[in-house]
Amino acid sequence: MADDLNTAVARAAVFDLIRAANSAMDSGKLLAGNVSEIEAVLASFDGVFAVLTDRDAELTKAALAWAEKEGKLDQASPELLATMSLSDEEVDKLVAERTLAKKQRNFARADAIRNELLEKGIIIEDSKEGVRWKRK
Repeated sequence: MADDLNTAVARAAVFDLIRAANSAMDSGKLLAGNVSEIEAVLASFDGVFAVLTDRDAELTKAALAWAEKEGKLDQASPELLATMSLSDEEVDKLVAERTLAKKQRNFARADAIRNELLEKGIIIEDSKEGVRWKRK
């Protein structure tokens, strides 16, 4: 415990693994058999540190559900409540509506949807592959 469980050494080892794997992949020398071993190490690391898989929205929803059940929802921040007020399906529907509005050159509506989502903590990212969104 005196060295904080040596988490800095663990993180450094994982970064070294990722760097080596990326170099091997870039040079075409990453063996197929090594991929599953690397994934297993990363899964084990994430099992301890919980930093690789983004579960924030899931955990936040669970916490808000608990707060509601316990009658403590009024203690949650208004910003958090606004962010979590839309389900993933509702966000997907608004993103699809925004995409259609852009195709129809209705940029005012597309911008309005983007702003509405941003007010609720949803960030829209446009790319060549399509539209992605994430919660703040």
